[in-house]
Amino acid sequence: MFEALFSQTGAVLDELVPPVCQFCGSPSGRGRLCRGCLSYFSYDLSLGAEKAKRVPSADGVWWLWPYQRAGRLVRRVKFGGDWHLRGLIRERTERILLEQGDLLGSVDAVTFVPMHWLKRVVFRPGNLAQWWARTLAEMLESHLVELFEVRFWKPELHRLKNKSERRKTIRGAFSLKNGSFRRFRQSGGKAVLLVDDIITTGTTLESLTRLLKDADPDLIVKVFCICG
Repeated sequence: MFEALFSQTGAVLDELVPPVCQFCGSPSGRGRLCRGCLSYFSYDLSLGAEKAKRVPSADGVWWLWPYQRAGRLVRRVKFGGDWHLRGLIRERTERILLEQGDLLGSVDAVTFVPMHWLKRVVFRPGNLAQWWARTLAEMLESHLVELFEVRFWKPELHRLKNKSERRKTIRGAFSLKNGSFRRFRQSGGKAVLLVDDIITTGTTLESLTRLLKDADPDLIVKVFCICG
């Protein structure tokens, strides 16, 4: 009885307020996305490890979408405040992990690229990488661990496209939280999943990976980004 009532109510609401695509705003029927966006974001990138290219110190690098497909989506969430679009990212992540359950292998902890408080004030209120790390930790039944802290932030970093220039600018910007890292190792942790929203030159992720590897050369560090 109640199921039929809810179904009829939903049908009436759909007539009065037709569902729209969460990304482009076009009519979407009953789905979260319209057909065009569904096709666009369903593009499957080969998620094999991209070793020794952008993050050479890592033991594997993966991303959900190529930047050409999802760059706009991530920018809208990060800078536009469209946090409802995180549902698309979560759905994509769930599907990938369901279809390729052994993609990431064993992961003892999930950590993320931290955000300087001033950057949070100037650009955006939330850290998308931190949200996604928490989401992945839940899906992988792992632990979310904050292993890094930001010592300083330079706004000009976002304008630099040259990898060597970015490397010089970012040098010394991050440090390892020794207490958190020590507790992680004492708990028997051997593999860390380091996540970020976008990988461009890979400079930041390489810097953080090196911090972990310098602290423990035997530690397995895997990198997973939303798009790259």
